[in-house]
Amino acid sequence: MGNHQQLRDWKEESVATFKGNEFFCYDLSLTPIQSSTDEITLSFRTLQRNGLMLHTGKSADYVNLSLKSGAVWLVINLGSGAFEALVEPVNGKFNDNAWHDVRVTRNLRQVARGWRTGALVDVPFSNPLFAAIAPSPTPHRPIDDVMCVCFGSRADLTVRCNRR
Repeated sequence: MGNHQQLRDWKEESVATFKGNEFFCYDLSLTPIQSSTDEITLSFRTLQRNGLMLHTGKSADYVNLSLKSGAVWLVINLGSGAFEALVEPVNGKFNDNAWHDVRVTRNLRQVARGWRTGALVDVPFSNPLFAAIAPSPTPHRPIDDVMCVCFGSRADLTVRCNRR
């Protein structure tokens, strides 16, 4: 493997792992994202039935992604009312300690419902973004399980999951 390939692999493997008393904050208000599409991808595993995984925004403009009774619960409020989606697996729950991937995508200013590995939504990226797995309703007190965060729309925000 050449040096170029090794450098590319190293850049793609920046890892953030939360093991019980940490959270991740990236202040996006200093360099606002101005694009027609953005994407947040989360890979997580946990045994906890309830917990906050991601929060960004404030007041009436926010995105919350959490686990609610073992299902993925997405709440987005862009100032004119909340969009909520509760996604449950066909079998079992998402708190089975297996890896699960969630994707939240903004495409122009359209909000679309549906999921394959996530939901399509408009995300307020001009506010700080917090990510962790935390017992609800305490957003800054993560639980003991591992959660990784991937920011897919900006190369300088990429945090890849280390799946061991």
